[in-house]
Amino acid sequence: MTYTQDSRRDGLAVALPHIGPLQASILDALRIHGSMTCREIMTALRSDDLNGVRSRSTELYQAGLLDVCGRRKDSKSGVSVSVYRIVTNSQRELFYDQN
Repeated sequence: MTYTQDSRRDGLAVALPHIGPLQASILDALRIHGSMTCREIMTALRSDDLNGVRSRSTELYQAGLLDVCGRRKDSKSGVSVSVYRIVTNSQRELFYDQN
């Protein structure tokens, strides 16, 4: 294992206990409903804060907890947007082993 792999694992271990309430809700919604866009997550959470969901989803992605698994047209804007899913432990291990 390289220094980078160790650093990422350490960073993930530090990030998990510090997940905020909206981040936890996003993870719960994705566990229940499967892969979704930020607007779909916002709807599932019965929220009206799309920018908050986007920001927290990006943080979860950067922490290695979410993965972009595709693109889909947004139901309101028609723009192609990212579809997020939760990263499984096996996917996380594969990522760390490759980097």
